[in-house]
Amino acid sequence: MALAGDRSRFGIEIGRRDSTSSTLRTVDVWLDGRSLCCDDNTAYVPQFKRSIQDDVERIGNASQLGVPKSFSNPIDVHRWLRSDETDTREDCGFMHWGPTTDNLIVYLFPFEQKLAITAELWRPTHRPAEEIGLIAQHTLREGDLISVLVRAIELLD
Repeated sequence: MALAGDRSRFGIEIGRRDSTSSTLRTVDVWLDGRSLCCDDNTAYVPQFKRSIQDDVERIGNASQLGVPKSFSNPIDVHRWLRSDETDTREDCGFMHWGPTTDNLIVYLFPFEQKLAITAELWRPTHRPAEEIGLIAQHTLREGDLISVLVRAIELLD
């Protein structure tokens, strides 16, 4: 296993190639010390890499997103976005990387001169059930986030 980033903050762990297919890899995304790919951690590499690259290309615009500055923490922003019916919720969407992250609701938005990532497990079938609705979060500099994503793409090659 190789790790881009840091498990305790934000990281993407890349495993060996699947023995039956050269296009499948085990991956796990970590946020604030929490493993997020608990439902499906096998990624189809061509699609997964393209999805990460799409997010890399969007990150420069993240600091321009219209998130109210009145919130005291990223978790409150996440909850506001979940209830928001405007384009802001869609604009802040992050990590739409296919089946590996389909069990998550993830947002990326500006918070206190950095970018905040928040992730919530939502599937009713998730076990343990008490984790449903819990929100993991971490804030980091834009350059650090881009570095993690680019390194993950490199590790997938």
